Amino acid sequence: FHLLPPTAHIFMDEFILAVLEMESHLRRSFSSPFRPNVIKYLNRYPVEAIAYFFDRLDKSDHAMLFIDILNSEAAVQVREQVTKSTEKLTKVFGAEPFKAVKIVREMIRYDPDWLTTQPEILNSLITLWRSPERFPAMKREDEEGVRMSRESELPVSYTHLRAHETGAYL
Repeated sequence: FHLLPPTAHIFMDEFILAVLEMESHLRRSFSSPFRPNVIKYLNRYPVEAIAYFFDRLDKSDHAMLFIDILNSEAAVQVREQVTKSTEKLTKVFGAEPFKAVKIVREMIRYDPDWLTTQPEILNSLITLWRSPERFPAMKREDEEGVRMSRESELPVSYTHLRAHETGAYL
């Protein structure tokens, strides 16, 4: 991928769609043989990769791929770009809050102190946790099962960092 020209990011959509299609035919995603090469490509174009995936987080296959990529040790440049894109990530909390929480989870997994340096993201987590809209969602999650209710618990595991850092408790 180091031989790709600087404008090769224009093929990102076709490349990602092809990978997603191949993975669906193989019925493999987590241990896909395509992931290492996808990560190399995205690391080569991290600014474009973040823009691409943040625009497509409403599509579950794109969101799952992006979150899985962030979970890879090799995705260093992509995670660095997420760190530089906190304004975009803050906007994701408004549109796709639980996907934003999962992105934060992956960022913390590789840098446990990351959230303490991102006050906008931390405030978005606290706002999500305190949101009155969360309570009807929790009721619906109770009816849908354990997997969904675990999504509701994600923000609380991160808000404790603020209390620890600032001494302020929810």
